[in-house]
Amino acid sequence: MEFIVSVNGIDSDGNPAVFNENYNAELDGTILKVYQVIDSAESVLISDQPWKTNEDGTRSDWSSVEEGVDWFKSLK
Repeated sequence: MEFIVSVNGIDSDGNPAVFNENYNAELDGTILKVYQVIDSAESVLISDQPWKTNEDGTRSDWSSVEEGVDWFKSLK
């Protein structure tokens, strides 16, 4: 699943700016893998998360890649 995360930062002139980062995510069995897309030909694995943490502190399997993407976006 391809998705974009917008992050706040500072541009080369020192001004506040919003940057869009491109990612791909997949479920490999029950493991969520998130790759940052560097360009159309290259991506880098940046997250290899085997479970989701539930509100009560327990762990469970991801129910979908969309659920994992929502979790990843919440960290940004």
